[in-house]
Amino acid sequence: MDKKKLEEELEDFKEEPLTPKVKIIAGGMTASIYLLMSLSMTPITYYYNVILGLDSELIAYAWLLFAIWNGLNDPLFAIFQERYISKKYGRRIPYLRFGAPFLGLFFILLWMPFLIVDVNQEMLLFLSFLITLLAFDTIYTLMSSANFAIYYEITFTQKERTNLAIYTNLVTAIATGIIIAGPLLFLYNQDGGVNLLLYPAFSILCLVCVFLIILGSYTLKEKPYLKYEKPLGFIEGIKSCFKNKPWLISQGVGFFSVITNTIFLTGILYYILIVLSPPFHIVIICLVTVFVSFIIFVIFLNKLLDTLGLKYTYLLCIIIGTIGFISLFFIGWNTFPGWNIYYALIPLVFVTIGFGTLSILGPTFNGENIDYDEKMTGKRREVTYGGIGALFIKPAISIANATFLFIISIYNFDPDTGSNQSADAILGLMIAFAFIPGISLAIAGIFLLFWPLHGPEWDKIKEELKEIHLKKEIEFLKGLREKGVID
Repeated sequence: MDKKKLEEELEDFKEEPLTPKVKIIAGGMTASIYLLMSLSMTPITYYYNVILGLDSELIAYAWLLFAIWNGLNDPLFAIFQERYISKKYGRRIPYLRFGAPFLGLFFILLWMPFLIVDVNQEMLLFLSFLITLLAFDTIYTLMSSANFAIYYEITFTQKERTNLAIYTNLVTAIATGIIIAGPLLFLYNQDGGVNLLLYPAFSILCLVCVFLIILGSYTLKEKPYLKYEKPLGFIEGIKSCFKNKPWLISQGVGFFSVITNTIFLTGILYYILIVLSPPFHIVIICLVTVFVSFIIFVIFLNKLLDTLGLKYTYLLCIIIGTIGFISLFFIGWNTFPGWNIYYALIPLVFVTIGFGTLSILGPTFNGENIDYDEKMTGKRREVTYGGIGALFIKPAISIANATFLFIISIYNFDPDTGSNQSADAILGLMIAFAFIPGISLAIAGIFLLFWPLHGPEWDKIKEELKEIHLKKEIEFLKGLREKGVID
Protein backbone atom coordinates (compact mmCIF):
# COMPACT_ATOMS: atom_id res chain seq x y z
CA MET A 1 0.00 0.00 0.00
CA ASP A 2 1.21 3.52 -0.81
CA LYS A 3 2.83 4.99 2.31
CA LYS A 4 1.16 8.37 1.88
CA LYS A 5 -2.31 6.79 1.61
CA LEU A 6 -1.59 4.67 4.67
CA GLU A 7 -0.52 7.71 6.67
CA GLU A 8 -3.71 9.52 5.64
CA GLU A 9 -5.81 6.53 6.71
CA LEU A 10 -4.06 6.20 10.05
CA GLU A 11 -4.59 9.91 10.73
CA ASP A 12 -8.31 9.13 11.05
CA PHE A 13 -7.66 7.22 14.25
CA LYS A 14 -6.73 10.37 16.16
CA GLU A 15 -9.75 12.01 17.77
CA GLU A 16 -8.47 15.52 17.10
CA PRO A 17 -10.66 18.60 16.76
CA LEU A 18 -11.99 19.11 13.25
CA THR A 19 -10.43 22.03 11.40
CA PRO A 20 -12.55 25.11 10.63
CA LYS A 21 -12.20 24.30 6.91
CA VAL A 22 -13.70 20.83 7.36
CA LYS A 23 -16.49 22.21 9.54
CA ILE A 24 -17.40 24.88 6.99
CA ILE A 25 -17.41 22.35 4.13
CA ALA A 26 -19.50 19.95 6.23
CA GLY A 27 -21.85 22.82 6.97
CA GLY A 28 -22.07 23.74 3.30
CA MET A 29 -22.94 20.17 2.32
CA THR A 30 -25.56 19.72 5.04
CA ALA A 31 -27.06 23.15 4.41
CA SER A 32 -27.26 22.47 0.66
CA ILE A 33 -29.16 19.20 1.12
CA TYR A 34 -31.42 20.88 3.70
CA LEU A 35 -32.02 23.88 1.44
CA LEU A 36 -33.00 21.86 -1.65
CA MET A 37 -35.21 19.60 0.46
CA SER A 38 -36.94 22.45 2.30
CA LEU A 39 -37.63 24.42 -0.87
CA SER A 40 -39.11 21.26 -2.37
CA MET A 41 -41.26 20.34 0.64
CA THR A 42 -42.66 23.62 1.98
CA PRO A 43 -42.99 26.79 -0.20
CA ILE A 44 -43.69 24.49 -3.14
CA THR A 45 -47.23 24.08 -1.76
CA TYR A 46 -47.93 27.82 -2.06
CA TYR A 47 -46.33 27.90 -5.51
CA TYR A 48 -48.52 25.12 -6.92
CA ASN A 49 -51.65 26.28 -5.08
CA VAL A 50 -51.62 30.07 -5.50
CA ILE A 51 -49.27 30.68 -8.45
CA LEU A 52 -49.95 27.66 -10.68
CA GLY A 53 -53.57 27.30 -9.52
CA LEU A 54 -53.57 23.61 -8.57
CA ASP A 55 -56.54 22.74 -6.35
CA SER A 56 -55.80 22.70 -2.58
CA GLU A 57 -57.34 19.28 -2.06
CA LEU A 58 -55.42 17.74 -4.98
CA ILE A 59 -52.16 18.99 -3.45
CA ALA A 60 -53.22 17.57 -0.07
CA TYR A 61 -53.92 14.16 -1.66
CA ALA A 62 -50.51 14.28 -3.35
CA TRP A 63 -48.87 14.82 0.04
CA LEU A 64 -50.79 11.90 1.56
CA LEU A 65 -49.76 9.56 -1.30
CA PHE A 66 -46.22 10.84 -0.82
CA ALA A 67 -46.42 9.77 2.85
CA ILE A 68 -47.08 6.16 1.80
CA TRP A 69 -44.00 6.13 -0.44
CA ASN A 70 -41.95 7.66 2.37
CA GLY A 71 -43.06 4.97 4.77
CA LEU A 72 -41.89 2.26 2.37
CA ASN A 73 -38.62 3.57 0.97
CA ASP A 74 -36.85 5.16 3.93
CA PRO A 75 -36.38 2.09 6.18
CA LEU A 76 -35.48 -0.20 3.26
CA PHE A 77 -32.97 2.21 1.73
CA ALA A 78 -31.40 2.93 5.11
CA ILE A 79 -30.86 -0.72 6.00
CA PHE A 80 -29.52 -1.41 2.49
CA GLN A 81 -27.05 1.45 2.89
CA GLU A 82 -25.80 0.07 6.21
CA ARG A 83 -25.16 -3.34 4.61
CA TYR A 84 -23.63 -2.29 1.28
CA ILE A 85 -20.07 -0.95 1.40
CA SER A 86 -18.10 0.17 -1.65
CA LYS A 87 -14.46 -0.87 -1.33
CA LYS A 88 -13.45 2.18 -3.33
CA TYR A 89 -15.71 4.89 -1.88
CA GLY A 90 -16.89 3.58 1.49
CA ARG A 91 -20.39 3.32 2.93
CA ARG A 92 -21.68 6.91 2.61
CA ILE A 93 -19.69 8.82 -0.01
CA PRO A 94 -21.15 7.26 -3.21
CA TYR A 95 -24.68 8.44 -2.41
CA LEU A 96 -23.53 12.00 -1.77
CA ARG A 97 -21.18 12.30 -4.73
CA PHE A 98 -23.27 10.61 -7.40
CA GLY A 99 -26.71 11.49 -6.05
CA ALA A 100 -26.17 15.26 -6.04
CA PRO A 101 -26.72 15.84 -9.81
CA PHE A 102 -30.00 13.88 -9.74
CA LEU A 103 -31.19 15.76 -6.66
CA GLY A 104 -30.55 18.99 -8.55
CA LEU A 105 -32.37 17.74 -11.66
CA PHE A 106 -35.56 16.81 -9.81
CA PHE A 107 -35.44 20.09 -7.85
CA ILE A 108 -35.47 22.00 -11.14
CA LEU A 109 -38.37 19.91 -12.49
CA LEU A 110 -40.39 20.51 -9.31
CA TRP A 111 -40.08 24.28 -9.65
CA MET A 112 -40.30 24.32 -13.45
CA PRO A 113 -42.99 21.75 -14.33
CA PHE A 114 -43.64 23.63 -17.57
CA LEU A 115 -40.48 21.95 -18.90
CA ILE A 116 -42.28 18.59 -19.01
CA VAL A 117 -46.08 19.24 -18.94
CA ASP A 118 -48.71 21.82 -19.85
CA VAL A 119 -49.32 23.51 -16.48
CA ASN A 120 -52.80 24.60 -17.62
CA GLN A 121 -53.90 20.94 -17.61
CA GLU A 122 -54.75 20.40 -13.92
CA MET A 123 -54.50 16.60 -13.88
CA LEU A 124 -51.19 16.63 -15.77
CA LEU A 125 -49.87 19.23 -13.34
CA PHE A 126 -51.02 17.09 -10.40
CA LEU A 127 -49.31 13.97 -11.80
CA SER A 128 -46.15 15.92 -12.59
CA PHE A 129 -46.06 17.29 -9.04
CA LEU A 130 -46.62 13.86 -7.46
CA ILE A 131 -44.17 11.87 -9.63
CA THR A 132 -41.39 14.47 -9.47
CA LEU A 133 -41.87 14.77 -5.71
CA LEU A 134 -41.52 10.99 -5.33
CA ALA A 135 -38.40 10.93 -7.53
CA PHE A 136 -36.84 13.84 -5.64
CA ASP A 137 -37.53 12.19 -2.28
CA THR A 138 -36.02 8.88 -3.40
CA ILE A 139 -32.69 10.55 -4.17
CA TYR A 140 -32.97 12.78 -1.10
CA THR A 141 -33.54 9.75 1.14
CA LEU A 142 -30.33 8.06 -0.03
CA MET A 143 -28.33 11.27 0.31
CA SER A 144 -29.75 12.50 3.60
CA SER A 145 -29.21 9.08 5.18
CA ALA A 146 -25.56 9.16 4.13
CA ASN A 147 -25.14 12.76 5.29
CA PHE A 148 -26.94 12.01 8.57
CA ALA A 149 -24.53 9.14 9.25
CA ILE A 150 -21.27 10.73 8.17
CA TYR A 151 -22.03 13.70 10.42
CA TYR A 152 -21.54 11.38 13.43
CA GLU A 153 -18.80 9.25 11.92
CA ILE A 154 -16.25 12.03 11.48
CA THR A 155 -16.24 12.74 15.25
CA PHE A 156 -17.57 11.01 18.38
CA THR A 157 -17.50 13.50 21.27
CA GLN A 158 -20.64 15.48 22.14
CA LYS A 159 -18.61 18.67 22.50
CA GLU A 160 -17.07 18.33 19.03
CA ARG A 161 -20.41 17.33 17.50
CA THR A 162 -22.10 20.34 19.06
CA ASN A 163 -19.28 22.60 17.87
CA LEU A 164 -19.60 21.10 14.40
CA ALA A 165 -23.35 21.71 14.63
CA ILE A 166 -22.73 25.39 15.41
CA TYR A 167 -20.56 25.76 12.30
CA THR A 168 -22.98 23.71 10.24
CA ASN A 169 -26.00 25.63 11.36
CA LEU A 170 -24.48 29.07 10.99
CA VAL A 171 -24.30 28.03 7.34
CA THR A 172 -27.74 26.43 7.64
CA ALA A 173 -29.04 29.69 9.12
CA ILE A 174 -28.12 31.33 5.82
CA ALA A 175 -29.93 28.50 4.05
CA THR A 176 -32.95 29.04 6.31
CA GLY A 177 -32.90 32.72 5.37
CA ILE A 178 -32.90 31.73 1.69
CA ILE A 179 -35.74 29.24 2.29
CA ILE A 180 -37.89 31.99 3.81
CA ALA A 181 -36.69 35.05 1.91
CA GLY A 182 -36.19 33.52 -1.54
CA PRO A 183 -39.79 32.49 -2.17
CA LEU A 184 -41.06 35.68 -0.49
CA LEU A 185 -38.95 37.93 -2.70
CA PHE A 186 -39.64 36.08 -5.94
CA LEU A 187 -43.30 35.25 -5.30
CA TYR A 188 -44.13 38.75 -4.02
CA ASN A 189 -45.88 40.33 -6.98
CA GLN A 190 -48.71 42.78 -6.38
CA ASP A 191 -49.78 42.38 -10.02
CA GLY A 192 -50.22 38.62 -9.56
CA GLY A 193 -48.25 35.82 -11.16
CA VAL A 194 -44.62 35.05 -10.48
CA ASN A 195 -41.44 37.08 -10.76
CA LEU A 196 -39.65 35.47 -13.73
CA LEU A 197 -36.30 35.98 -11.99
CA LEU A 198 -37.35 33.04 -9.78
CA TYR A 199 -36.31 30.51 -12.41
CA PRO A 200 -32.73 31.65 -13.16
CA ALA A 201 -32.18 32.41 -9.46
CA PHE A 202 -33.28 28.93 -8.34
CA SER A 203 -31.28 27.32 -11.17
CA ILE A 204 -28.08 29.06 -10.01
CA LEU A 205 -28.88 28.19 -6.39
CA CYS A 206 -29.35 24.55 -7.38
CA LEU A 207 -25.98 24.41 -9.18
CA VAL A 208 -24.20 25.93 -6.17
CA CYS A 209 -25.81 23.39 -3.83
CA VAL A 210 -24.86 20.45 -6.07
CA PHE A 211 -21.26 21.71 -6.19
CA LEU A 212 -21.07 22.07 -2.38
CA ILE A 213 -22.43 18.55 -1.85
CA ILE A 214 -19.87 17.05 -4.24
CA LEU A 215 -17.10 19.10 -2.59
CA GLY A 216 -18.15 17.71 0.79
CA SER A 217 -18.00 14.16 -0.54
CA TYR A 218 -14.32 14.67 -1.38
CA THR A 219 -13.47 16.35 1.94
CA LEU A 220 -15.22 14.35 4.67
CA LYS A 221 -14.02 10.87 5.56
CA GLU A 222 -15.55 8.06 7.58
CA LYS A 223 -13.56 6.48 10.37
CA PRO A 224 -11.70 3.58 8.69
CA TYR A 225 -12.84 0.89 11.12
CA LEU A 226 -16.49 1.85 10.51
CA LYS A 227 -16.12 0.87 6.85
CA TYR A 228 -15.42 -2.71 7.89
CA GLU A 229 -17.78 -3.00 10.84
CA LYS A 230 -20.27 -5.84 10.28
CA PRO A 231 -23.88 -4.64 10.63
CA LEU A 232 -26.60 -6.39 12.59
CA GLY A 233 -28.97 -8.73 10.75
CA PHE A 234 -32.01 -7.19 9.04
CA ILE A 235 -34.67 -8.30 11.57
CA GLU A 236 -32.33 -8.00 14.55
CA GLY A 237 -31.44 -4.46 13.48
CA ILE A 238 -35.08 -3.37 13.38
CA LYS A 239 -35.93 -5.03 16.72
CA SER A 240 -33.01 -3.39 18.50
CA CYS A 241 -34.23 0.07 17.40
CA PHE A 242 -37.53 -0.44 19.19
CA LYS A 243 -35.73 -1.58 22.33
CA ASN A 244 -34.04 1.83 22.52
CA LYS A 245 -36.40 3.71 24.87
CA PRO A 246 -34.69 7.14 24.59
CA TRP A 247 -34.91 6.91 20.81
CA LEU A 248 -38.62 6.02 20.93
CA ILE A 249 -39.29 9.06 23.13
CA SER A 250 -37.27 11.23 20.76
CA GLN A 251 -39.52 10.16 17.88
CA GLY A 252 -42.42 11.82 19.66
CA VAL A 253 -40.34 14.98 19.97
CA GLY A 254 -39.32 14.73 16.32
CA PHE A 255 -42.78 13.98 14.92
CA PHE A 256 -44.45 17.03 16.46
CA SER A 257 -41.41 19.27 15.85
CA VAL A 258 -41.46 18.37 12.14
CA ILE A 259 -45.18 19.14 11.93
CA THR A 260 -44.44 22.56 13.42
CA ASN A 261 -41.43 23.18 11.20
CA THR A 262 -43.22 22.12 8.00
CA ILE A 263 -46.34 24.18 8.64
CA PHE A 264 -44.22 27.23 9.47
CA LEU A 265 -42.17 27.03 6.26
CA THR A 266 -45.28 26.23 4.19
CA GLY A 267 -47.51 28.81 5.83
CA ILE A 268 -45.10 31.74 6.09
CA LEU A 269 -45.82 32.65 2.45
CA TYR A 270 -49.58 32.58 3.02
CA TYR A 271 -49.16 34.56 6.24
CA ILE A 272 -46.96 37.36 4.92
CA LEU A 273 -48.28 37.64 1.36
CA ILE A 274 -51.98 37.10 2.11
CA VAL A 275 -52.75 37.76 5.81
CA LEU A 276 -50.36 40.70 6.25
CA SER A 277 -49.98 41.70 2.58
CA PRO A 278 -47.50 44.48 3.44
CA PRO A 279 -45.57 46.86 1.17
CA PHE A 280 -42.32 45.36 -0.09
CA HIS A 281 -40.08 47.42 2.22
CA ILE A 282 -41.98 46.07 5.25
CA VAL A 283 -41.30 42.52 4.04
CA ILE A 284 -37.57 43.34 3.99
CA ILE A 285 -37.70 44.87 7.50
CA CYS A 286 -39.43 41.75 8.85
CA LEU A 287 -36.93 39.40 7.21
CA VAL A 288 -33.87 41.32 8.41
CA THR A 289 -35.20 41.63 11.99
CA VAL A 290 -36.04 37.94 12.26
CA PHE A 291 -32.80 36.77 10.64
CA VAL A 292 -30.50 38.98 12.75
CA SER A 293 -32.29 37.93 15.97
CA PHE A 294 -31.84 34.28 15.07
CA ILE A 295 -28.11 34.68 14.32
CA ILE A 296 -27.54 36.49 17.64
CA PHE A 297 -29.27 33.68 19.52
CA VAL A 298 -27.20 31.03 17.71
CA ILE A 299 -23.96 32.82 18.66
CA PHE A 300 -24.82 32.43 22.36
CA LEU A 301 -26.10 28.87 22.00
CA ASN A 302 -22.86 27.24 23.16
CA LYS A 303 -23.04 29.12 26.47
CA LEU A 304 -26.61 27.94 26.97
CA LEU A 305 -25.52 24.35 26.32
CA ASP A 306 -22.72 24.66 28.87
CA THR A 307 -25.13 26.09 31.45
CA LEU A 308 -28.30 24.06 30.89
CA GLY A 309 -27.10 20.97 29.05
CA LEU A 310 -28.56 19.58 25.83
CA LYS A 311 -31.98 18.48 27.15
CA TYR A 312 -32.93 21.71 28.88
CA THR A 313 -31.53 23.95 26.14
CA TYR A 314 -33.69 21.98 23.71
CA LEU A 315 -36.68 22.39 26.03
CA LEU A 316 -36.06 26.13 26.35
CA CYS A 317 -36.15 26.49 22.56
CA ILE A 318 -39.43 24.57 22.43
CA ILE A 319 -40.93 26.89 25.06
CA ILE A 320 -39.75 29.99 23.16
CA GLY A 321 -41.21 28.64 19.91
CA THR A 322 -44.52 27.69 21.54
CA ILE A 323 -44.91 31.16 23.08
CA GLY A 324 -44.14 32.65 19.67
CA PHE A 325 -46.78 30.64 17.80
CA ILE A 326 -49.55 31.16 20.35
CA SER A 327 -48.75 34.90 20.56
CA LEU A 328 -48.81 35.09 16.77
CA PHE A 329 -52.30 33.60 16.73
CA PHE A 330 -53.62 36.29 19.09
CA ILE A 331 -51.68 39.42 18.07
CA GLY A 332 -50.11 38.54 14.72
CA TRP A 333 -53.04 39.77 12.62
CA ASN A 334 -55.64 42.53 12.61
CA THR A 335 -57.84 41.46 15.54
CA PHE A 336 -58.10 44.66 17.62
CA PRO A 337 -58.28 48.47 17.13
CA GLY A 338 -54.94 50.17 16.60
CA TRP A 339 -53.23 46.98 15.42
CA ASN A 340 -50.30 47.38 13.03
CA ILE A 341 -47.94 44.97 11.33
CA TYR A 342 -45.09 45.51 13.80
CA TYR A 343 -47.09 43.67 16.48
CA ALA A 344 -46.26 40.51 14.52
CA LEU A 345 -42.49 41.02 14.68
CA ILE A 346 -41.80 39.83 18.25
CA PRO A 347 -43.84 36.60 17.88
CA LEU A 348 -42.10 35.95 14.55
CA VAL A 349 -38.69 36.39 16.21
CA PHE A 350 -39.68 33.92 18.96
CA VAL A 351 -40.98 31.43 16.41
CA THR A 352 -37.81 31.61 14.30
CA ILE A 353 -35.53 31.25 17.33
CA GLY A 354 -37.57 28.30 18.55
CA PHE A 355 -37.86 26.22 15.40
CA GLY A 356 -34.50 27.34 13.95
CA THR A 357 -32.51 26.37 17.02
CA LEU A 358 -34.22 22.98 17.17
CA SER A 359 -32.76 22.25 13.73
CA ILE A 360 -29.31 23.15 15.07
CA LEU A 361 -29.57 20.92 18.13
CA GLY A 362 -31.33 18.10 16.28
CA PRO A 363 -28.19 16.27 15.04
CA THR A 364 -26.61 16.32 18.51
CA PHE A 365 -29.90 15.19 20.06
CA ASN A 366 -30.13 12.28 17.60
CA GLY A 367 -26.48 11.44 18.17
CA GLU A 368 -27.12 10.85 21.87
CA ASN A 369 -29.81 8.27 21.04
CA ILE A 370 -27.46 6.48 18.65
CA ASP A 371 -24.66 6.52 21.23
CA TYR A 372 -27.07 4.80 23.62
CA ASP A 373 -27.76 2.18 20.94
CA GLU A 374 -24.03 1.62 20.47
CA LYS A 375 -23.74 0.94 24.18
CA MET A 376 -26.48 -1.71 23.81
CA THR A 377 -25.39 -3.33 20.53
CA GLY A 378 -21.74 -2.41 20.04
CA LYS A 379 -22.57 -1.07 16.54
CA ARG A 380 -22.74 2.41 14.98
CA ARG A 381 -26.11 2.46 13.16
CA GLU A 382 -26.93 6.04 12.24
CA VAL A 383 -28.49 5.20 8.88
CA THR A 384 -30.64 2.39 10.25
CA TYR A 385 -32.03 4.80 12.83
CA GLY A 386 -32.49 7.46 10.17
CA GLY A 387 -34.46 5.01 8.04
CA ILE A 388 -36.60 3.49 10.80
CA GLY A 389 -37.11 6.95 12.28
CA ALA A 390 -38.52 8.04 8.93
CA LEU A 391 -41.55 5.85 9.71
CA PHE A 392 -42.34 8.47 12.36
CA ILE A 393 -40.77 11.64 10.97
CA LYS A 394 -41.37 11.62 7.21
CA PRO A 395 -45.17 11.15 7.45
CA ALA A 396 -45.18 14.27 9.63
CA ILE A 397 -44.17 16.33 6.56
CA SER A 398 -47.14 15.04 4.57
CA ILE A 399 -49.55 15.26 7.52
CA ALA A 400 -48.47 18.85 8.17
CA ASN A 401 -48.92 19.96 4.55
CA ALA A 402 -52.22 18.10 4.16
CA THR A 403 -53.55 19.42 7.50
CA PHE A 404 -52.67 22.98 6.55
CA LEU A 405 -54.39 22.66 3.16
CA PHE A 406 -57.50 20.92 4.49
CA ILE A 407 -57.97 23.55 7.23
CA ILE A 408 -57.72 26.51 4.87
CA SER A 409 -60.09 24.73 2.45
CA ILE A 410 -62.66 24.22 5.24
CA TYR A 411 -62.51 27.97 5.94
CA ASN A 412 -63.09 28.74 2.24
CA PHE A 413 -59.65 29.97 1.26
CA ASP A 414 -59.67 30.99 -2.41
CA PRO A 415 -56.22 31.00 -4.07
CA ASP A 416 -57.58 33.04 -7.00
CA THR A 417 -58.37 36.11 -4.87
CA GLY A 418 -54.88 36.63 -3.42
CA SER A 419 -54.97 38.84 -0.32
CA ASN A 420 -58.68 39.67 -0.79
CA GLN A 421 -59.83 36.79 1.39
CA SER A 422 -62.94 36.60 3.57
CA ALA A 423 -62.68 36.99 7.36
CA ASP A 424 -63.32 33.24 7.71
CA ALA A 425 -60.51 32.42 5.30
CA ILE A 426 -58.06 34.61 7.25
CA LEU A 427 -59.13 32.94 10.51
CA GLY A 428 -58.55 29.54 8.92
CA LEU A 429 -55.08 30.59 7.78
CA MET A 430 -54.16 31.74 11.29
CA ILE A 431 -55.47 28.53 12.89
CA ALA A 432 -53.45 26.47 10.41
CA PHE A 433 -50.31 28.62 10.51
CA ALA A 434 -50.06 29.62 14.19
CA PHE A 435 -52.42 27.77 16.54
CA ILE A 436 -51.85 24.19 15.27
CA PRO A 437 -48.02 24.51 15.27
CA GLY A 438 -48.10 26.04 18.76
CA ILE A 439 -50.03 23.07 20.15
CA SER A 440 -47.84 20.63 18.22
CA LEU A 441 -44.63 22.14 19.60
CA ALA A 442 -46.01 22.05 23.15
CA ILE A 443 -46.70 18.30 22.75
CA ALA A 444 -43.10 17.85 21.56
CA GLY A 445 -41.97 19.51 24.80
CA ILE A 446 -44.03 17.08 26.88
CA PHE A 447 -42.30 14.13 25.18
CA LEU A 448 -38.90 15.74 25.80
CA LEU A 449 -39.54 15.88 29.56
CA PHE A 450 -39.33 12.06 29.63
CA TRP A 451 -36.08 11.81 27.60
CA PRO A 452 -33.49 10.27 29.99
CA LEU A 453 -30.10 10.88 28.33
CA HIS A 454 -28.73 13.62 30.56
CA GLY A 455 -26.99 14.06 33.90
CA PRO A 456 -23.99 12.38 35.60
CA GLU A 457 -25.08 8.80 34.84
CA TRP A 458 -25.25 9.50 31.11
CA ASP A 459 -21.91 11.33 31.23
CA LYS A 460 -20.40 8.17 32.72
CA ILE A 461 -21.81 6.06 29.87
CA LYS A 462 -20.32 8.51 27.36
CA GLU A 463 -16.90 7.93 28.91
CA GLU A 464 -17.41 4.17 28.55
CA LEU A 465 -18.23 4.71 24.86
CA LYS A 466 -14.88 6.41 24.37
CA GLU A 467 -13.25 3.20 25.57
CA ILE A 468 -15.39 1.18 23.14
CA HIS A 469 -14.26 3.39 20.26
CA LEU A 470 -10.63 2.99 21.31
CA LYS A 471 -10.97 -0.81 21.35
CA LYS A 472 -12.45 -0.77 17.85
CA GLU A 473 -9.56 1.33 16.61
CA ILE A 474 -7.03 -1.05 18.18
CA GLU A 475 -8.75 -4.07 16.59
CA PHE A 476 -8.65 -2.36 13.22
CA LEU A 477 -4.93 -1.59 13.59
CA LYS A 478 -4.24 -5.19 14.62
CA GLY A 479 -6.01 -6.35 11.47
CA LEU A 480 -3.75 -4.14 9.36
CA ARG A 481 -0.68 -5.50 11.16
CA GLU A 482 -1.77 -9.11 10.59
CA LYS A 483 -2.11 -8.39 6.86
CA GLY A 484 1.40 -6.95 6.82
CA VAL A 485 0.17 -3.48 5.96
CA ILE A 486 1.89 -1.96 9.01
CA ASP A 487 4.72 -3.10 11.26
